[in-house]
Amino acid sequence: MCFWELRDRGDVSAIGYTLDQRADERDDIFVALASDHLRAFPSSAVAQQLRKRLDGATTSSETLRFLALLGRYGEQADAELANRFVDHPDDLVANVACEAMLRLSDPMLVPDRWREL
Repeated sequence: MCFWELRDRGDVSAIGYTLDQRADERDDIFVALASDHLRAFPSSAVAQQLRKRLDGATTSSETLRFLALLGRYGEQADAELANRFVDHPDDLVANVACEAMLRLSDPMLVPDRWREL
């Protein structure tokens, strides 16, 4: 219960727990649930945690999950990180990396850059 309370409040100390929760789910379900639960946290803190986990990912499933979430919570600079996985041998990881890269680099999808256009 304490974890849920911290998560619902957006306490950055609970980001790691949120990413570990339901890790046994299918990739698509995990990404949907984690994405929903991560909304309460500052995007920059979530992106920082995702970058660390992406660096330590040992399976295609972990890589896919963290790339998908990074595409939602990352910053424009993270597009280069996602681009590193576009040629991944696992086609699904490569596709998710491409989608994340496009989300992170498209100025129409990032409200902070609307004024620059």
